[in-house]
Amino acid sequence: MSYLLDSNILIWARLERRRILPAIISLLENPRKKVSYSIITPWELSIKYMKGKIILPKNFFTTLSRPSFDCLPIEEHHITALRSLPHLHGDPFDRMLVAQAIAENMTIITADAKIAAYPVKTLLAK
Repeated sequence: MSYLLDSNILIWARLERRRILPAIISLLENPRKKVSYSIITPWELSIKYMKGKIILPKNFFTTLSRPSFDCLPIEEHHITALRSLPHLHGDPFDRMLVAQAIAENMTIITADAKIAAYPVKTLLAK
């Protein structure tokens, strides 16, 4: 099984691990598990950072793939999956994460109950 991190979980995994359930931390630390973040996540976080909505360390973006998270690019079949999603909420970043997870048969790790409303496998991290 492979996992896709929601942006809040990526931040917490790097900076605030106490906010994540211990079972999820164990999963994230397991080298046999494939854990990824979407290329859309640094984009979303950069926008929030530039608007002053979040505070991140200067090296946050240059160290995203370390220690063990892979970056999932956006591909054409992700866009196709996006077009077929029901419109349950308007966050374009969440919608792309859901589309990618569906297209790649991944489980999204999130703290956002809105994501669980989509037809995608989810693990709630808190």
